[in-house]
Amino acid sequence: MRALLLASLLLGAPALAAPPEVAPSEAKATGWKVRAVAPRGAHVGVRAELEIFVEAQGGYHLNDDYPINFKPTGTQAARFDAPRIDRSAATLSTCARDATHKCTARMPVAFVATVAGPAQLGGTLAFSACSDAQCLIQKVVVSAPISIEK
Repeated sequence: MRALLLASLLLGAPALAAPPEVAPSEAKATGWKVRAVAPRGAHVGVRAELEIFVEAQGGYHLNDDYPINFKPTGTQAARFDAPRIDRSAATLSTCARDATHKCTARMPVAFVATVAGPAQLGGTLAFSACSDAQCLIQKVVVSAPISIEK
């Protein structure tokens, strides 16, 4: 293995591909944090909810003019109720320091589990967080591990 990697560096040949990464259950950067929370005890054929949370932090708030939405990623483990969940399905809360803006959003993402076993459920959350100086437009991939029972 070591010789193969050395040869690839010396000859410019492609190195062995790294295994694909699993999306985190939490992602964060300056101004925001996103996390996905899967339900405990999901069962095949029973409706459940994946919860997606976004929180503006450090002087930022959620942009009222940008459409928050979540697009679930297709998986054999679950069938989502909708291909996209929009802001209207979210519960938004005001900022502690400024009641004129919203700082958190919770989006329930309904699904029916289809296959028993461990899985990752998630997708892409689109949102914007703003400070007095700038607005950040984000598309964040997030997922959460789940154990689905028969």
